[in-house]
Amino acid sequence: MEHWLVWLIVAVVMAIVELLTPTFFVIWFSASAIVTSILSLFIKDLLTQSFIFTIISFILIIFTKQLTQRFLKNSVKTAVDTLVGKTGVVIDTIKSAYDPGRIKVDGQLWKAEPLDGNNIEKGEIVKVLVVDGVTLKVEKIKGGN
Repeated sequence: MEHWLVWLIVAVVMAIVELLTPTFFVIWFSASAIVTSILSLFIKDLLTQSFIFTIISFILIIFTKQLTQRFLKNSVKTAVDTLVGKTGVVIDTIKSAYDPGRIKVDGQLWKAEPLDGNNIEKGEIVKVLVVDGVTLKVEKIKGGN
């Protein structure tokens, strides 16, 4: 098989892997493989091609690190992520992870579990500490009801 085709296959595989991951890391290997594929038409030595691939990958990762970190840092939180730190009112008594209650936060009802394992009675005020799927893990706010 021709070297340029091998590098092109590597580029496509890396692009697919990038689509399956939440970061911008593997995409640089895909870009490096595309450049190496083109250069392999002129450079026939596989060891030299591999060296070029490695160097280009390294350069892209180093010089784009700040760009990707800035992009990921500015990503928008989902609605569920914004619940952490908010307060809510217990609608149904929260007993345990095996017997969760319900709370109302921002006008919406959520299943809730006590983070510390203690019961939290109806009407008490709680703070959301963790979002675990569709369940909020909460703690009672001292002085609340």
